[in-house]
Amino acid sequence: ARKQAEEIISKAKSAMEQERERVLKEAREEIASLVVQTASKVLSKDLSEDEKHKFASRATDELNLSV
Repeated sequence: ARKQAEEIISKAKSAMEQERERVLKEAREEIASLVVQTASKVLSKDLSEDEKHKFASRATDELNLSV
């Protein structure tokens, strides 16, 4: 019974960590998208796909450093 309980706890911890990573990834992507939208508005122009990608990559990199 004890071993079974330990396995359940281990699986739950693993599932929690996977969910945490998924949520963080989703949040980073959403924040990067908001950064691109904001930058576009501040610059008062439409950004090219390449510029959008660069802004999003930079924002994601900075978010990864702060987490």
